[in-house]
Amino acid sequence: MPQATCLERRPHGLRGEGQRTRCRRCPGGLLQQLAGSTAVLDPKSGKIDCKCLKLLVWNEGRTACVDKRRELAEERCNQLVAALDVAAQAGDINQFRGLLAQAQDCPFYQQALGILQNMQAAALLQQHCQQIAAALDAAYQAGDLNRFRAILPQARDCPFYQQALAMLQNANVPSRAQPSTSS
Repeated sequence: MPQATCLERRPHGLRGEGQRTRCRRCPGGLLQQLAGSTAVLDPKSGKIDCKCLKLLVWNEGRTACVDKRRELAEERCNQLVAALDVAAQAGDINQFRGLLAQAQDCPFYQQALGILQNMQAAALLQQHCQQIAAALDAAYQAGDLNRFRAILPQARDCPFYQQALAMLQNANVPSRAQPSTSS
């Protein structure tokens, strides 16, 4: 508990131990209210000290008394946002979803929910494109240009669409016949 000096030797209204009043101290010569604290008389030393009110604890800098539950929730949310970032960078949807379930009371929840939805949509598109790529490859390998041509429009949102289109166009170009040499 930090030592605190109050404005008066005995602040107004403090006649004995347990009576509450506003507690103040002068760090660096500045008068400052210690939020969430109260002045109490230490019967052993006879000094007036600041103590946190019920259900409050000193913050890290010991400049105010804070709700420890809120401080712990903020710390938990900070850890979760860092873990969510790692999961998103790795593309780990299951890990991201599990972490997000723990973050429903965090201020970033709605934004992270949107990121999850984008990740899920990207995963579905990737799965779709893999299936289309396999079908196009099978048609191309079989030399079935009609089937290749029929499948190709399903690949419009896939990263390989332009390459597959070029393959179709190249396959449609008739090979040049060697010029005949007549004598």
